[in-house]
Amino acid sequence: MKKVNFFTSTFALLFGSFIFGASLIMSSQVKLHNSPKVSERRFYMGERILPDHVFYPLLMIADKIILKTSTGNRKIYVKIRLSDDRLNSSMMLLEKNQESLALSAMTKSQKYLITAAQDFLSSKIKSDLVRKDLLIALNDNMIELEKCQGKFKTINASPISDLLIESSALIGQIKN
Repeated sequence: MKKVNFFTSTFALLFGSFIFGASLIMSSQVKLHNSPKVSERRFYMGERILPDHVFYPLLMIADKIILKTSTGNRKIYVKIRLSDDRLNSSMMLLEKNQESLALSAMTKSQKYLITAAQDFLSSKIKSDLVRKDLLIALNDNMIELEKCQGKFKTINASPISDLLIESSALIGQIKN
């Protein structure tokens, strides 16, 4: 009798999960008339989770937890990784014609690099390896920002110029 209850419960749980997933997919496809949104959350599968995904806030929470539990040079490397992740996300959002979200992700990417550089500059022991990796990350970020600057068609991308100036200043500080 217990096996029957187990299989029935398992089937009910799987069926409920299927209905929940299907409803998420269906609701992400609905378009309302005359309701322009700056950003929409969608549910999609089989792709990388970007800032427009329903579950993206959960990834942000996980990133915050990792960041809070990291210390020293590890924290700098976590910020470099998060910066790279945001920059890659912004490029993918540009391909999906979601320019405002892409610009937001680019500025978030830069914020992570700025705080990583500040952490490095304020640390008592400055590792040459960390310095080198941080400079590489800043240079790579600048190159990608310059490439993406011309891809914005519908919104003003002038904040990217500010990000490039900021990166140049940080590179100068870190080199010295």
